[in-house]
Amino acid sequence: MSVSVYSPTLNLWRQTWVDESGSYWHFVGSLVDDDPSFGTPEPVDVDRIYKRMVFSNITPETFDWRWESSPDQQEWTKKWTIAYVRAARPG
Repeated sequence: MSVSVYSPTLNLWRQTWVDESGSYWHFVGSLVDDDPSFGTPEPVDVDRIYKRMVFSNITPETFDWRWESSPDQQEWTKKWTIAYVRAARPG
């Protein structure tokens, strides 16, 4: 589950993300190659790595969500990509 808020004072988006395994991460919004992204500002978890979510190929009906990690925020490794498609409206 995640909650995202825009901070006009900081002029950026922030997100808190939690899951059933006990992960609790803080993300900060930015752009990655002109695509919206949320990334951890510090290394997280036992692995002490940076994590980020990058949203690309955004249309009114679709977008791709890419999950990446990095030991140093210089070189990023793609973990997976999910292609989202808007569900058809009933009726």
